Amino acid sequence: MKIEVKKLTDISLLQEIVEHCWGITSKASLDKWYTSEHSPVYSQMFMIKGEAPASVCSQLRTHEKNGMQWYSDSGRPDTGAVTDSSRTALRKFAFICNARHIIAMSHKRLCNKAELPTRQFMQLLKTKICMVDSDLAKHMKPKCLYLAGGCNEFTKCSADTDICTKVVNGQKLTEHSQMTFK
Repeated sequence: MKIEVKKLTDISLLQEIVEHCWGITSKASLDKWYTSEHSPVYSQMFMIKGEAPASVCSQLRTHEKNGMQWYSDSGRPDTGAVTDSSRTALRKFAFICNARHIIAMSHKRLCNKAELPTRQFMQLLKTKICMVDSDLAKHMKPKCLYLAGGCNEFTKCSADTDICTKVVNGQKLTEHSQMTFK
């Protein structure tokens, strides 16, 4: 798998929006804004491109309905695309999305219920995001950690059992979180 991440905007756009719409000058960090989940976080835009297995691309594309703009090779031989239609065939993709999309995507795609190649992709994406926006990378986590141990999946993984025993930096961690964030 290959992933490249390009951050298209920075905090100055968020600050300009806040000043224009709310009439205040914001000195808050991106981390504070991402934690707040207020609408100005939608101003933080990213282009993500690379190659991933077809199964991963099909999972990521389901997030398009939330406003992410998705592009991928068609798989048509007349366009020079790879004609292997297996789930493991590498597909070229690109998408443009905002920070909130990435956080929401991580809730589902870092979960132990997600297919292993999808979790591996999201781990790599998190690493690449960290290089351009470390505040955003801190907010990329499975939904059970976002919900402080709760899980809303129909069938739960072992992380949802009461195994939160280890504390690191004042935060309880489950086996799931230790495995996911090594």
